[in-house]
Amino acid sequence: MQVGIIGLGKIGQRALANLASKKIDAIGFDKNPDLRKELGKKINIASSIKEFVEYLKPERKIVLLVPAGEAVEKAILEILPYLKKGDIIADAGNSHYLDSIRRAKSLGEKGIFFLDAGTSGGLRGAENGLCFTVGGEKKAFEKFKPVFEALASKNGLLFAGGNGSGHFIKMAHNAIEYGILQSYAEGFELLSKSEFGFNLCEIAGTWNNGAIIRSYILELAEKALKEENFDNLPGIVEGGETGKWAIEEAWKKEIPFSSITAAFESRLRSRQENTFSNKFIAAIRNKFGGHKIPKSR
Repeated sequence: MQVGIIGLGKIGQRALANLASKKIDAIGFDKNPDLRKELGKKINIASSIKEFVEYLKPERKIVLLVPAGEAVEKAILEILPYLKKGDIIADAGNSHYLDSIRRAKSLGEKGIFFLDAGTSGGLRGAENGLCFTVGGEKKAFEKFKPVFEALASKNGLLFAGGNGSGHFIKMAHNAIEYGILQSYAEGFELLSKSEFGFNLCEIAGTWNNGAIIRSYILELAEKALKEENFDNLPGIVEGGETGKWAIEEAWKKEIPFSSITAAFESRLRSRQENTFSNKFIAAIRNKFGGHKIPKSR
């Protein structure tokens, strides 16, 4: 089995190394030449898009792990001249599901398959097993399935349905994440301002052992509370695009979305206000996805 990964950021480089550790014939490419040089000391990296695509045998299996929007469009345009009928592209980023439907149609007219893979698990998942919800043509999914299985955690792979369905699920996933993060953040802010002088890290650690609200995010909260000096964090929570899309979809379908809308609004306020809860969310996002914490406003 062969597979190529375009986009070797924190998730992509770990996923490529994971494949290599399983003796899978994998190759990576990133637009950053310095990163290519550094990673090339440890894993198989192509020096150009042409070399990357031509290394793979038809029916090629290519994973995109680049930011949504223009970066996806550019990556597809760069590899398209070298692709053949039957090749398969899987977009494992956070693209809008309507963009994925459009791309699948456009590439399908050229005989190239497109899968939209909602991907979750962060840094730990890239190393040990990600979670995938995949949309697209079933026959393309079946051909690509061994790649997903190599990268996925046990029971962490779902064929979601037609084009766009995988990214639609990931959009909802991220919206739920917003609400969960906001709930934890507000609860811990209440604890931080009590008169009891609580050790928040110890509370998180205790809750992680049997409490109803224990979770992976709470594990990361415990880690962040132990390692980060919250007094020095600016409390800016970046991101928000997928949450905004989910809110728009909910409103179109006349679904009450109050808690997630409030969480999204809090992210916007974080760019104006410096609160404990915003610092909390920024610190945890850094732990699970490597999202940068801005140094200043």
